[in-house]
Amino acid sequence: MLRLKQETDGDLAVGGAGLAASLLDLVDEFRPRVVPAVLGRGTPYFPRGADLRLRLVEQRTFRCGTVALRYVRSG
Repeated sequence: MLRLKQETDGDLAVGGAGLAASLLDLVDEFRPRVVPAVLGRGTPYFPRGADLRLRLVEQRTFRCGTVALRYVRSG
């Protein structure tokens, strides 16, 4: 996957917490969405114990209450 990242001129997008977690070292930017619903379970967006230093660079709130966030690695 590192070779694919190096050989691609544009952005590569990965969907889903499980797949993103398996490629965590290759991800430069995270774009989670927060939806105002309580489900009580699910796959965590970041794996337990992940050492990530992130900086919030954008946030957008929609009328329905969903919040789109964009984080980049800061260190």
